[in-house]
Amino acid sequence: DYRRLQRYNSQLLERFSQRYSTRLTYENPLNAVFSNLSYTYSRRSNNLLVGNTIDPNGGTVTETFMIDNYGSTNILAFRASKYIGNLNTTIALGSNFSSMEAQQLLNGMATEVNTNSFSVNLELNSELTDWANLNYKPEFSVFETSFGQESLGTIKTQKHLLDVYLYPNENQYVALNSEVYVNKSNQEQNSNYFLNSTYQYTFERPKMDFQLSWNNITNAKEYQSIFNNEFAYIQNSYRLRPSQVVARLLFSF
Repeated sequence: DYRRLQRYNSQLLERFSQRYSTRLTYENPLNAVFSNLSYTYSRRSNNLLVGNTIDPNGGTVTETFMIDNYGSTNILAFRASKYIGNLNTTIALGSNFSSMEAQQLLNGMATEVNTNSFSVNLELNSELTDWANLNYKPEFSVFETSFGQESLGTIKTQKHLLDVYLYPNENQYVALNSEVYVNKSNQEQNSNYFLNSTYQYTFERPKMDFQLSWNNITNAKEYQSIFNNEFAYIQNSYRLRPSQVVARLLFSF
């Protein structure tokens, strides 16, 4: 493709891997409290070592070499949830930490790649009333990658998803969906905001649904994301459709 050229005329890959995991769970149905903590360790050995060569134009050629190499991964995950009856609300908190080590060749030089990531997320599901529901899911993440002694920097991301559902009566339904994404690196920071809405009316006779949607209410022009791979800092930009209103009539026969 436009970024990478991969050559697969190599020997067959032989991989030996080991994986060990443990999990601790706590459940209290009477108080509606549930939690779990897990740890996973894996180690692998390969007979082929991946090598990448970067040309002056930024293109990458990926090849494999008959060199024994090793890698390992550590993953620690936690999640806990609690249902609050008098508020008709469930709150869940989760976190995940992973650390990966691997060997690689870059422009003919063998080195070790280290990738660390940490994330924390919250989930709130609430039935405010019989005619209104609310869901909120924020997530915060940090990614760090180093290639030998060279660090590719730290990337911090935020994701906020907020959904509001309204039911004025049995035949009507209103949804408001918002999304916020924030990416921050050593070089720059960008934010993306999106808002959509949907209204639906159900006819009893004839049996059909009329749906009216307003997409991209804020008329956002583009969406950007940034991340690190084993040896590069990559930014992707996507052009978006402008704000639009769509009407649908749904029926079956």
